[in-house]
Amino acid sequence: MKYQPFFHIALKHAYYNDEGCTDFLIAPDVKGEKVLRENRLLLNSFATGLSVLASSESGKSLTEIANDITFSFQLTLRNSKFHHFTELATIDSSLLYTNTSKGYDLQVSKEASGNQLESGVFGLIKLKNIAFKKEAPTFSLLFESKKIYWKYVVVTDEDSPDTFRIEQAGTRDEDSKIEFKTPVALGGNLDGSILNLLNQDYPQAKKIVIQSTTPITFFKGGRRNIQLKKDNLVLVEHLPNPRPEEGGIKVIKYLKNQKK
Repeated sequence: MKYQPFFHIALKHAYYNDEGCTDFLIAPDVKGEKVLRENRLLLNSFATGLSVLASSESGKSLTEIANDITFSFQLTLRNSKFHHFTELATIDSSLLYTNTSKGYDLQVSKEASGNQLESGVFGLIKLKNIAFKKEAPTFSLLFESKKIYWKYVVVTDEDSPDTFRIEQAGTRDEDSKIEFKTPVALGGNLDGSILNLLNQDYPQAKKIVIQSTTPITFFKGGRRNIQLKKDNLVLVEHLPNPRPEEGGIKVIKYLKNQKK
C-alpha cells in the first residue's frame, strides 16, 4: 500500500541553535487515535514532531478526509527544566494550541483545555479545516525563550570593588551586545536566602552586584566573551552565563587572599 504526506507538525524553540525542540513526546490522544484509525492514516513520529501519511488507495481525497475532522495530539513534557528557559502564557494549567486561518503557525487558544487532558499532559494540539496546496502543510509550534535580567554577584577581597565592571568583548553586533550597569553593594535586590548564605560563608569579603541593563534572552549556545574587569585589567576573561534554573543570578568568587 502506498502512502503520501498528509500534514506535518514541527516543534520548535528559539532557545536551541537549530530551533528543533526535542523536549516533548507528541502522540495522538484517544480521539486522535480513532480519527487516524478510521481514515486509515499512518503516523510517523520523530524527535521534533511528526508526520501523518494518507493511503493513496483509501478511496478518499485528502480534502475529503480533512473536511469536518479534528486531529488532536497530546504533548507530554520530558524536560524538567523547560519552564526555566521558556516564556509561557501560564504554567498552572494545560495549554491548547490550534491552527488559524492566517497561516501554519500554531497559536494558544482561548478555549479552556484543562478538562480535556489527562493528568501530567502539558498541552493539546488540535488541527481543524486543513487547507491543501501543492504540498502537505507543516504546522509549526514555536516556543519563545524567556528573558531575564542577568545579575553577577562578585565576592572579592580586592580593594575598591566599586571599580569592577563587566563587559562583553569582541561583539560587533551592537543589537545583540550585552551591556551592564555600574556595580552596586549587595542588598535588597537579591533573594534573602542568597544574601544570608554569602554573608555566612564570606563574612569578611566585599560583595557587589553587576546587572545587565536590559533583560537577556536565554539560548542554549550561551553568550561568550563576558569579562570581569577592574580598571583596564581583565580579571576573568570568560565569565560563565547564568543558567536558566538559577534565575539569572551567577555568583563569581574573586578571592586572592582568603578562602572564605
